[in-house]
Order: sequence, then C-alpha cells, then structure tokens
Amino acid sequence: MGNAFIVLNLASDHSVDLLLDYRNGHPLVVSKGQWKMHPNQILEVALRPAQLNSEQSVMLFQVFNNSELRLTGFSELLGNNGLKLLPVN
Repeated sequence: MGNAFIVLNLASDHSVDLLLDYRNGHPLVVSKGQWKMHPNQILEVALRPAQLNSEQSVMLFQVFNNSELRLTGFSELLGNNGLKLLPVN
C-alpha cells in the first residue's frame, strides 16, 4: 500500500465512504457502501462496485480499543493483512 492516504467514514445510518489517494498523480478513488458490526469486534465493510460488471468488495476489520481498525485478510483495494486505521479527531 506504500504511502497511500486512506479515509474511512462510518456514518450512524451504516453507510460508509472510502477515499483512497495512492499519491501517484491519479485521481482519488471514492467508494461507497454499507457497514455492519459482527460479534467478536469484527467490522464488515461492503463497498458497491465502481463499474457495472464489477463485484462488490467486502473487507473485514478487527476492532481494538473501540477505535483502532486492523484489516484481516486481503482486500483488492487495500492490499494484504496488516493495514491499521486510527481515528482522527
């Protein structure tokens, strides 16, 4: 993933916006979808496909300390296991 800038906005109505800036001169990647919380502090983010023939993208995050999100497994958008997202105040 390198030095990408990532914003994951989770709204109270369970909608989600994901903004990705790969910092390579290309436009921002903007994805929208829905989120839901599962038992054992697992957050599921399901993003609608950007193109009509694409499949939905689903990502699972482990939640730590009610704020830190760690990607589990592989995501086509975010890469391999190990990505950590922290809240911005």
